[in-house]
Amino acid sequence: MNFRKYDIVLALFPFTDLTEAKKRPALVIKELEGENIIVCQITTKRHSFSKYEVPLKKEHSEGDIRFDSYIYFDIIATLNKKVIEKKIGYVKDGKTRKEIDEKLHLILN
Repeated sequence: MNFRKYDIVLALFPFTDLTEAKKRPALVIKELEGENIIVCQITTKRHSFSKYEVPLKKEHSEGDIRFDSYIYFDIIATLNKKVIEKKIGYVKDGKTRKEIDEKLHLILN
């Protein structure tokens, strides 16, 4: 399966302490050569404050996105494609895509 930036997938996403993993949606930010992709966590729970979040409204995405959510760019993981259950949608809204690119620039530079 191939992935593109802005795809939303259902994946086994590791906790930051690597003790467990949970099936959850994630935003693809880069498909690497080989079998890995880089993703950011998506959750419906808003952190009390995070300058690294982008709101993701249901209507700004296409596919099986059931709830308004938040993309967290301070929770990034490199995952093997084997832990991706399926692609569930993608971010279609231009303004949201611009916010995603701005947060990626903020966190990676």
